[in-house]
Amino acid sequence: MIIPRFLKKNDTIGIVALSAGVGHKLESFGRSIVRLEDYFNTYETKSVRVNNVRANNPKQRADEFNKLVNNDSIDFIMIATGGDFLIEVLPYIDWQNIVNNPKFVMGYSDPTFLMYILTTKYDIATIYGLNAGSFDEDNFHPSLRNAIDIMQGNLIEQHSFDKFESNKNFDASAFNLDSNVNWININSEIIDVTGVMIGGCLDVISNIVGTKYDETKEFIKRYPSGLIWFFDVYEMNSITLYITMIKMKYAGYFDNTKAIVFGRILFTQNSSEKEYIELLKKAFDIPIVFNADIGHTAPTMTIINGINTHLYVKEGKGVIKQWL
Repeated sequence: MIIPRFLKKNDTIGIVALSAGVGHKLESFGRSIVRLEDYFNTYETKSVRVNNVRANNPKQRADEFNKLVNNDSIDFIMIATGGDFLIEVLPYIDWQNIVNNPKFVMGYSDPTFLMYILTTKYDIATIYGLNAGSFDEDNFHPSLRNAIDIMQGNLIEQHSFDKFESNKNFDASAFNLDSNVNWININSEIIDVTGVMIGGCLDVISNIVGTKYDETKEFIKRYPSGLIWFFDVYEMNSITLYITMIKMKYAGYFDNTKAIVFGRILFTQNSSEKEYIELLKKAFDIPIVFNADIGHTAPTMTIINGINTHLYVKEGKGVIKQWL
């Protein structure tokens, strides 16, 4: 696994819009950049602040990314925000360029298309957890401080939080932490496993399966010590999640898997927690975690794709420790 260089104080983050632009939320995005600039310098490509679900045409978006990779003054790359159309840029990404000039790429949600391929196909570690526009929370929650630490290579032991936001308000400037965190173990009372962690937004990964960018089975073979999968589910009811898991299981994704971690599902489409759990039990006999602090519902952990990880979950609480 290629581990790009972590950030140092006053290093420069290149920010690129590979899917949507942030023009519809300039105020909150600006607050996030101010926060990041307490620690690092930032540089935005020209499409970042465009107000459109496509920040630019696919080739232009990819070209802006490729130029950041080539730019020696850029030390780290963050995706500005999520969206729906990052898949369009994949044919225009200069993959060999980033193999030759590896830099950390960080983001979450739609950026999974790029990050998952970089890690599984090209063996370059990536960071899943927050986009460049995610640091605007008024109180600067500890999860955001943890992300800053990890971006600098301080691979802290991450513990499950006490409260989470059960009703996400995309326009709010502060987290509404109104519910108790409870990591649910399935198929095992205590989960205590070690493996290479890999994952991202499941809605995205399910669309990579079977494409020319899918080298997951080869990735699994390269890491025979076993995998710990994590999935951030944006919008799936219990049946869709179950069918997606079965499809990926048939595709060999879960060969030599030690455990699977599911974050809290943002849009459940009226499926109950019980329905998800019952179907996951039908899909797997390996240890499963449900409702972890990963993904679209705050607070969320920051995960490095492709490195050694110890996962421990007992009585509703979890710990994730990663190391190089």
